[in-house]
Amino acid sequence: MIHFRHYSLILLLLASTTYAQKPKSLKKLKTVHIIDSCATEDVQQRFDTKGQLTEEVANKQTFLGSNNVVYRDAFLYDGGKTKRIQHFCNDTLISEELTDYKGDNLIRYREIIKGRTTADETYTYHKGKLQKMVSVQPGGDVVRETKYDNALGLKETTIKNAGIITGVEKEYRNGNTRTVEFYSIPGDSLKPSVTQAYIYDDNNNIIDLRTFNRGNETSREIKRYDDANVLVSHKLFENGKAVSETLYDLSGNILKETNLTTKEVTIYENKYNKIGDLVSVTIIKNGQPSCRKNYTIDYWEER
Repeated sequence: MIHFRHYSLILLLLASTTYAQKPKSLKKLKTVHIIDSCATEDVQQRFDTKGQLTEEVANKQTFLGSNNVVYRDAFLYDGGKTKRIQHFCNDTLISEELTDYKGDNLIRYREIIKGRTTADETYTYHKGKLQKMVSVQPGGDVVRETKYDNALGLKETTIKNAGIITGVEKEYRNGNTRTVEFYSIPGDSLKPSVTQAYIYDDNNNIIDLRTFNRGNETSREIKRYDDANVLVSHKLFENGKAVSETLYDLSGNILKETNLTTKEVTIYENKYNKIGDLVSVTIIKNGQPSCRKNYTIDYWEER
């Protein structure tokens, strides 16, 4: 399977931070200062008046404990969409990610590491649907071309590498279910090598995802949401055996993690301020406090 790199950027933007626990403010955030003894990090986030993350600075202690490494991400927006993300380490620009949009459609993504372009992808659409993705590669362009059959509920994508077909993806959608089949060419032209089966709830959340490798189930994820559309639980299976379970509080932050293999339980004691934003998390392992995260939040004044 060919994975296009821009998805990592989109996930980063949606999360806006790498922390599992985070404020979910009803007011517009101005700054968030996170002191994280769990990861020996001191993180400062800055937001503009529109609530968009503009900068995140993480001061992280090295494993030797003698030196700190400072990571900084700077975000630039255009019309509410991300235009550029720059990644710095100790004030040295390491990499940047650039995106171009036409309306709501992403039409180009580039990644540049130390002055060298490592990813260059273009996207074309037809009647609002993604039709073609081209990723420029040293050994030849990787091209994904997608065709739609609305009558059959089918979306089929052909993957070519340097002009040679290397894979096919077939996606079927029927009501609240979706099946995606991955074929490697020429080896799996008749039977899929990997199949993923999705079930959605009425809010279009994935509540059941099963992955099969050549017909054998290798993993499964089950998620449940409450009436307010907040994640309540997440259970993970590997080869038919439950391996972990995570429970969430009413704000959608982790409350309890259980490793069903080792029986280790981690408890998260979450505290919130008057408007419902997370201000501290105490992590308890084996019945004893392990570490703590503190959040100091400043808001933009309402006008």
